[in-house]
Amino acid sequence: MFFVDTHAHLDFEYEENITPETIVKEAAEALVTKIITISSDVPSIKKSFDIASKFQNVYHAMGVHPHEAKDFTLEVENDIRRLKNPKCVAIGEIGLDFFYDHSPKDVQKNVFVKQIGLAHELNLPIVIHVRDADKEAYDILKTELKDIKAVLHCYSGTKDELKKYLDLGMFISFTGIITFPKSTIMQTAVTYAPTDRIMLETDSPFLTPVPFRGKKNQPKYIPLIAQKLAELKNHTIENVANYTSQNANTMFGI
Repeated sequence: MFFVDTHAHLDFEYEENITPETIVKEAAEALVTKIITISSDVPSIKKSFDIASKFQNVYHAMGVHPHEAKDFTLEVENDIRRLKNPKCVAIGEIGLDFFYDHSPKDVQKNVFVKQIGLAHELNLPIVIHVRDADKEAYDILKTELKDIKAVLHCYSGTKDELKKYLDLGMFISFTGIITFPKSTIMQTAVTYAPTDRIMLETDSPFLTPVPFRGKKNQPKYIPLIAQKLAELKNHTIENVANYTSQNANTMFGI
């Protein structure tokens, strides 16, 4: 039995003395044997590349988060082309976030479409972030997704919203939020999601699962998310490990 953390940010700051080496080692001890470190801004594209290069079981995604969409340029796009390598398994995280106003909405939309186009060009799947922009993101994906694989990361919506994305053929990944006592709407969505579309992620260092809320999250906590998912779906944790790992392989080729 092993697990895959499909979405972590190993380039972020963790607690004192917690390095990528420590994170990867402790994850392996918890049977989390593969990790994808995800880019969020322009500097992290190169940082994620460097981190993945150091560890056999760490892969990376390159992309610009909607918060930083204003910083996406042709030079950044060409950097992604230049840095593409066998350990780059996705373009991400990309998408729309209208909760904050870090980048104008029209810029976010334009950059989202451009990065989906880049994924088509490079034959890579996409990792999608959506917050308070469900309709706009869905409309873009319905038109632009076509034949590339996609995952909606950190799913936190309703069962009905989930169905729309499943109908587009997308994967869904769940975080430690499903362990929070008040996350009943999301827990209902978990029970509805088909097992051949579910993946696990920490989104570390954020969204630490119960009982470690208050600490910075790490990939080693993936089994806690898997255990809660197993309870919600009345599966064994071994079942959850098997189908979520297989889905990660189908999505990312790892």
